Amino acid sequence: WERERFPGGLLAGRRLAILGLGRLGRKVARYGQAFGMDVIAHDHADVPVPTGVRMVDLDTLFTSADFLTIHVPLDEATRGLVDRRLISLMRPEAILINTSRGAVVDEAALVDALRTSAIAGAALDVLANEPLAADDPLLQLAQHDRRLLITPHLGGYVPEVLRTVCAHAATKVRAHLLRTTP
Repeated sequence: WERERFPGGLLAGRRLAILGLGRLGRKVARYGQAFGMDVIAHDHADVPVPTGVRMVDLDTLFTSADFLTIHVPLDEATRGLVDRRLISLMRPEAILINTSRGAVVDEAALVDALRTSAIAGAALDVLANEPLAADDPLLQLAQHDRRLLITPHLGGYVPEVLRTVCAHAATKVRAHLLRTTP
């Protein structure tokens, strides 16, 4: 193998910025800390903040991230939240990761940022429109630019994880039904 074609990067000492510090965001914070990363976060809700995680405002989150990972639900407050302005705040060596919901990110702005090398890369497991049309600019870019990684919304598709997710959902539905039953 030509190792030079596949350079990696050291995570220790790099800054992991987490947008959304819910259950998954907190888990990602622990992973970042395990790799020796400086972990910062932003959440519009009043959420528990893990030890060693520093809460910052939204602009600081984007301007200081080496890796920015998104973990927010899709609602009216988050639809298009990661817009052209926020993406433009990112540093040229930053990488954006979205595993939450596709419509949270302005995909046209992301494509522009990648095409102009305004950011170093992006990894997407969720898209605003799934599956992508053959002429979608994201797919066109991903086919010839290895700085954009797209997976078909299957990052967590592991049989054991699927059982856990189904059990978690069933527990939440049961709890809701028990609260609303006369």
